[in-house]
Amino acid sequence: AAKDRGNDSTDTMFSPRGKMAMVCRHDVPLFLCDINTKGEQQFYSIALIQKLASMLPCNATIGLLYDIGCTLDQAISKRNLIPDIALRLTCATAVFHVYAHKFTCQMVYNPRQREGFGWSNGE
Repeated sequence: AAKDRGNDSTDTMFSPRGKMAMVCRHDVPLFLCDINTKGEQQFYSIALIQKLASMLPCNATIGLLYDIGCTLDQAISKRNLIPDIALRLTCATAVFHVYAHKFTCQMVYNPRQREGFGWSNGE
């Protein structure tokens, strides 16, 4: 039998601190990943986007509604994170969250202002 190690530092370092999910516009879960770091790091979002893109035709467009879609979109562009996917990816900030952002962000990243999102609100 395994020996109970209690709060070993390796246990806490690799223990999930939360979950991040990618769902379709109908709120059906597509993918889940464990969050193993403090806070919601951008690489979790990138990993989910890459997983989705790997399962879609290479010419399929992807619309992503995310609480910090503006920040993610800017990071992807600035750091050239996923160049093979970025051209077919459109990010927007979920409706509930966009109004807490700067007015300039609201004008650019509100899904009502972005082509292809229709009445999807991301909530």
